[in-house]
Amino acid sequence: MLTLIVYGLNCGAGDVKAIWEKCGPLDQNQRRAIGLTRRNKKTGLLTMPGYGALNDIVNREVFETLNAGFHHHTGKAYAALRLLKTHPPQIN
Repeated sequence: MLTLIVYGLNCGAGDVKAIWEKCGPLDQNQRRAIGLTRRNKKTGLLTMPGYGALNDIVNREVFETLNAGFHHHTGKAYAALRLLKTHPPQIN
């Protein structure tokens, strides 16, 4: 599903709905090539994940990425503050 998200973003999609709409027209060969495996029970054709599934992935991934970045930078900020506290700059 991450491949679908990247494809949609590369096609200029600005939100999850636009990503889903960009990926909808992919043909069966393209869907197979990106690794989709879920098939329609009646037709046997590869189906796209629903909007809700893409939305869940995008929101979880964005949240986790932002959260990890925040903790990474916060840790650096705390380390810098500890360094300043233990070794204050000398002002002459």
